[in-house]
Amino acid sequence: MAQEEQVLVIKREVFDSVGAFNGLMFDVERYLKEIFATGVAMFKPRSEAEKDPGYKQLIPTVLISYDGRFLSDVRCKKAGETRLFGARSIGLGGQINPGDDMPVF
Repeated sequence: MAQEEQVLVIKREVFDSVGAFNGLMFDVERYLKEIFATGVAMFKPRSEAEKDPGYKQLIPTVLISYDGRFLSDVRCKKAGETRLFGARSIGLGGQINPGDDMPVF
């Protein structure tokens, strides 16, 4: 049996204390020290992280634009999450898993 995907999370209270938001946040500098302080970020099984409102998943996303236009992506069936099939997104990103390079602050 395959091991469940582990994703990087922080406790929601940390996120709330720095400044909770929905959508995009371009002022990332104010979050970096708090989120990546020793012992704050941790890995949890994805199924738990997605059901427990006490944790927030860290999902880095980039936008690519040129000459007033944005790159977009349409999810295909092979992407893994069938609920997203056919969905268009202008943000490219995803969960952070063990083994992904992590910044050091």
